[in-house]
Amino acid sequence: MRRILTPIILEADMPNIMDMIIEEGIQKGREEGIQKGREEMIRTLLAHGAMTPEQIASMFGIDLELILKVHRKPGA
Repeated sequence: MRRILTPIILEADMPNIMDMIIEEGIQKGREEGIQKGREEMIRTLLAHGAMTPEQIASMFGIDLELILKVHRKPGA
């Protein structure tokens, strides 16, 4: 009985497992996109001298360390 049911059960669970893996990948991609967008905004504000790192952190609720890290990145 186990030999018959195990493959059936495993096959039935595969779509659920695959769905979970795909959803995790989508979520990771969204988070990376949000992070890149945030860094681009920081670079733009700093490049135009529109705001200091401290002002950006305060206005947008972004950690000052992240802003300083982006500011120190080559090409920033």
